Amino acid sequence: MAARETSPFHAEPFGVRIDPAVIEDLRARVRNTRLPEAAPGEPWAQGTDRDWLSGVLTYWAEAFD
Repeated sequence: MAARETSPFHAEPFGVRIDPAVIEDLRARVRNTRLPEAAPGEPWAQGTDRDWLSGVLTYWAEAFD
């Protein structure tokens, strides 16, 4: 009898349904995020670069799916 190949992982497709109003509320919150003034000095020297973070927030609010 030949050995049967088995995998410890079994993945099955699944779907997620989220009310569009919930998604729009989240997008509105992201759009309304108030960013602090840019820190003095070089970008990233004292934390996340403000301009980079602003771009990420715009992507999340407008394009992320």
